[in-house]
Amino acid sequence: MTEIIRKTLYNWTEIIDFYPTSHQYKRVTIEDWKEKKENLISVTAITWVVDKSWPLMFRATNLARDYLLQLPKEEITPEEIIKACMQHKTFKEQAASIGKQAHERAEMYIKAESLSLPEDPKVASAVWAFLDRVEHSGIKFIESEFFVYSKLHWYIWTGDATGTIWDKKYLIDFKTSNAIRDLEYWMQTAWYLRAKEEETGEKYDWIIIVRFSKDEDWFETKFIEDQKEIDYLYEAFLAAKKLKIAVKKYDTWGKTE
Repeated sequence: MTEIIRKTLYNWTEIIDFYPTSHQYKRVTIEDWKEKKENLISVTAITWVVDKSWPLMFRATNLARDYLLQLPKEEITPEEIIKACMQHKTFKEQAASIGKQAHERAEMYIKAESLSLPEDPKVASAVWAFLDRVEHSGIKFIESEFFVYSKLHWYIWTGDATGTIWDKKYLIDFKTSNAIRDLEYWMQTAWYLRAKEEETGEKYDWIIIVRFSKDEDWFETKFIEDQKEIDYLYEAFLAAKKLKIAVKKYDTWGKTE
């Protein structure tokens, strides 16, 4: 049976179904006592149009090079060349997911305000660093893991957390990666903030990104408080949405008839 998570937004006037297995979102309406579902575009699908091919290309070629260089010349067969070409996928699948585990523990803490430390010392170190930053910042968390949906522009995603420090309200986004990809991440979080304001009518002052390293025991934070900069990034996101729709409709590169 397909797992479905249903939530209501905008004071119970909007119904959203989330399908964890396929990671799809659908808007639900009732017509003649029957449910009608329409697909919603996700934030990551929109920001995917931001070109990330340059660093990924170097990573893939370097992994293939390193794999082949460690083999004796007589063992470099067509089969081993194929394996070398797949090293980027193998590396991704086998890489230790310290950041992902630390991310999950951080969300557990926000929900319950308590957690047990993991056995992995690197994950535990990252979690301790996060808890120490929380204690010294004085942040008070409001909510965790919530749908962020824009009725105006029909896109959706799951937000990580909101909180307050003194009189300022923050939208907080957790990322698990080996670097903060500024354009992609800030476009996403600027949208989170404006869509959250659209639904609630409340003003959010800052955006904070908390990045957990994929394979190291530390994290970093970056933030934006300038509302004009947030507006600019939000407009960039809307432009990316138009490009995403155009790509889906018109781009035939790599497609076969």
